[in-house]
Amino acid sequence: MKLATYPRTVSLMGFVRSCMALFAATVLLQGCAATDATNGEKRYSVAQTQAMLVDAFNHVQHRYIDPVGMDELAMAGLNRLAAVDNRLSIQRKGGQLILLADSRIVEEYTQPDRPDSLGWAEVSAEIVDKSRSNSTQAASLVPEDLYSTLMGGIVAMLDRYSRYESAKVAKSQRAGRTGFGGIGATIRTRDGTSTIVETLPEMPAAAAGLKPGDVIIQIDDEPIAGQNPIDVIGRLRGPIGKIVIVDVRRDGEADTRRFSIRRAHVVPRSVRGMLKNGVAQIILRGFNRRSSADLEDEIAKLQAQAGGKLRGIVLDLRNNPGGLFDQALSIADLFLDQGLIIRTRGRHPAANKSFQADGHQIAKDVPLAVIINGRSASSSEILAAALQSHSRAIVVGSGSHGKGSVQSIRQLPNSGELIVTWSRIFSPSGYLLDGLGVIPNICTSASPDVARAGRSPSARAFTDAKQFSDWNRYDRADEELAQSLRRYCPPEPAAPKTDMSVAMQLLADPKAYRTALVQTRQSATRGIQAQSLQPS
Repeated sequence: MKLATYPRTVSLMGFVRSCMALFAATVLLQGCAATDATNGEKRYSVAQTQAMLVDAFNHVQHRYIDPVGMDELAMAGLNRLAAVDNRLSIQRKGGQLILLADSRIVEEYTQPDRPDSLGWAEVSAEIVDKSRSNSTQAASLVPEDLYSTLMGGIVAMLDRYSRYESAKVAKSQRAGRTGFGGIGATIRTRDGTSTIVETLPEMPAAAAGLKPGDVIIQIDDEPIAGQNPIDVIGRLRGPIGKIVIVDVRRDGEADTRRFSIRRAHVVPRSVRGMLKNGVAQIILRGFNRRSSADLEDEIAKLQAQAGGKLRGIVLDLRNNPGGLFDQALSIADLFLDQGLIIRTRGRHPAANKSFQADGHQIAKDVPLAVIINGRSASSSEILAAALQSHSRAIVVGSGSHGKGSVQSIRQLPNSGELIVTWSRIFSPSGYLLDGLGVIPNICTSASPDVARAGRSPSARAFTDAKQFSDWNRYDRADEELAQSLRRYCPPEPAAPKTDMSVAMQLLADPKAYRTALVQTRQSATRGIQAQSLQPS
């Protein structure tokens, strides 16, 4: 695949906070491979505060999709800090910044020039320091809470997908994207009992002999009964290469078993597959650094199980919040022999890119269906839109989330992360994904009879040519128009089993499958041709 190289780490991360719900069910045993702190500094430092603000202001100034004045950012952060104590206030008057406490002037500062990121960082850090000296509430903030307060004001000036993640949350997010030190097992904690439900192939837990069903009794000679999943994970995490001792109780055995396990670099499994009636049903939960390779391996495995010939493939992207940008492109490239995958547009020249398939195609003649819902976001939408636009797949389900933008991630001095929107994404057929999302070929949220029956849809269930044409003409942000278009197929957060049944029936009905392809091909082809004439 012909990919552009971004100047910084670039990721699609819509619904990040919803991913934290992972702990409510099955939890991957994990420990970050990096040595960064998880709770931030314990002691306040004006130098660290200034370093944080310098990095934050520079990142927004050079990477954010729209121009923003450094004075606006600084004042937003400082006003958020002043809000913790109503005795504090900050005024701008005649080229001066004035810090007040109880309406009396505490200090006056000369305002830097509007674009001077370093100057605004320095004066902001001085104001923060002086505010702490004049406010018990401000002084009581531990460093991480202080940073979260300042950054909360800063990101409030940006779009809804720009955000600050604390050191602890950022560590977890980095682990999900790039992997971590762990034993390579999945547990489920219920009523204070942690049970292994899966061991990952070729990972330390499986190699040591742990098995699904084993109940964890203690870790490093300390009992874990009654602990919640996060605490259990905390006990199992640690540096790569370091040994952790795990005692388990195995069903049918009177004595416990002890395992000495050396932690390794683990990347969470985002791909799950099964073969049903000759069709590969694959659930893609997210997009991390191994998703493309794991998906290719899973399809090859299921194809072998099917005797070398698959009758179809279903990619289930429901509730998939996104992940690494390059993985969405790589997976699209697996199914396309040529053509535009997506186009991005932003303020920075490097944000204006076209990404092309390079012919590395698998399962070339195998019918493909993609299932989406209202929680399919970011990378999921890139993948669904690319495959649909090139008539490579039929999309089934409800409208998607509509998070079509790329974020640039900056790791800050405290190991937290400032994430800002870098560019917006356009499908191969020309429509802006952001705020709109992907419209399915077969909309189950607008066709409840089809969803309830779980059968092959009639022609009435197909999205019609006019709807596709209207969708493909949406090439600039217009919230009112986007909401009107999204009523064609309302986003639905549920993931009904019947959507999979519709997809399976569609793949089993060649005539219905071809009809669905024809519905999109003409409109999408016009859009793709128009896009190909634009400069990269």
